[in-house]
Amino acid sequence: KLTVQNCPDCNFTLLIGDDFLEDNNHLLKVAVQNGKLNFTSTTETEDFAMDIEIFTQLYFSVKNVLDFVEEGKIVVNNPLKLAALSRLFPKCQTYINEYF
Repeated sequence: KLTVQNCPDCNFTLLIGDDFLEDNNHLLKVAVQNGKLNFTSTTETEDFAMDIEIFTQLYFSVKNVLDFVEEGKIVVNNPLKLAALSRLFPKCQTYINEYF
């Protein structure tokens, strides 16, 4: 679960790559301001780089950030920002309700 409350001052740049859909490739500035999460395109150097599949797993809280870093699935170019990424995307139990 994405948690803006845990990271009121988070800001970092994130490079997301997708080998299947070029429109999913983005270099983004991620910032929490006034309790809201903002994503904007940027040309700054990325603090982190990951595949869209890893980003999706972070968003749905499948694993924590450090697990992905240890597995080499998140490239860390700025270790000082790692705590912010971890606070924004903590691992937790996700419940998806589906009714048929």
